[in-house]
Amino acid sequence: MKTEVLDKIREWYFLHDPEEVCYIEKYDNEGYMIEEIDGDYCYGCAKEKAEQLDKECGGGIYHEVHEESSPENDHLAYCSECGCLLNASLITGEFAEDDINELVEDLHNVKQFDDVQGALAWKIWQFFTDEDEFRKLFPKQMKYISRRLTNLYKKSENDKN
Repeated sequence: MKTEVLDKIREWYFLHDPEEVCYIEKYDNEGYMIEEIDGDYCYGCAKEKAEQLDKECGGGIYHEVHEESSPENDHLAYCSECGCLLNASLITGEFAEDDINELVEDLHNVKQFDDVQGALAWKIWQFFTDEDEFRKLFPKQMKYISRRLTNLYKKSENDKN
């Protein structure tokens, strides 16, 4: 892939600010943690769910929202409630196959290079931060992504001239 293309994707990656990954913990009335509630949430949904759980449990039990300090996931992370993209680093692994196939499909529908901005650039950058490893796991998809982005970039440059 051309350096200019990857530089632009990186720039757009840093401009996009996905929601932080939050989780909920259940505490007893003495402040001892009982359990972590399953799921990854954006802050708004976590707060709402914690309040709902507090009402369901009545007194003596309460729920707190916490932000993950360095979230990592073997899939792209989305809120368990609203489905928004969460800011978790993608761990290199074969489990990301659904995510990279979805990314290929998304790129297939992109008409202009500038349409790659936002969440799409953020997702692309996740695969290119550990490019060598993802190229070993998903050579066909990574080649397609590189080729597609390069072609979209060339087309945008030609349209400017």
